[in-house]
Amino acid sequence: MAGSRPQITNEGVTMYELKKFKPHEDMSDETLCFSAELWLKPDLTWPQGVCVATVSNQGTGGAHEYAPQHLELFKDFEHYANAQPHEFDFDILDQYVDTLIEEIETRKLMQTSITNY
Repeated sequence: MAGSRPQITNEGVTMYELKKFKPHEDMSDETLCFSAELWLKPDLTWPQGVCVATVSNQGTGGAHEYAPQHLELFKDFEHYANAQPHEFDFDILDQYVDTLIEEIETRKLMQTSITNY
């Protein structure tokens, strides 16, 4: 569905999520080595959601690597990520993906804390 751009909102609703996130801590050197799929969350246009890209990092201090699965939707993601608050004016996509990773790690920590309570 080319041209159906997700509406960018300022309501704090995250339109994207990471699936199949696999940290490879044994391969991490300077940064986290990982692989994941970047998904557009389900909405009226994409009731099941859709994989926008695969994203990974080799863990050697470099930027994340992106392999778009849907070029038009990846452009939408770039537009969305650039509109989100970010700390630096470079690697903006990476900063946004890092927030998604932090959400996953926070949820995992909370689940562990609840289980151990």
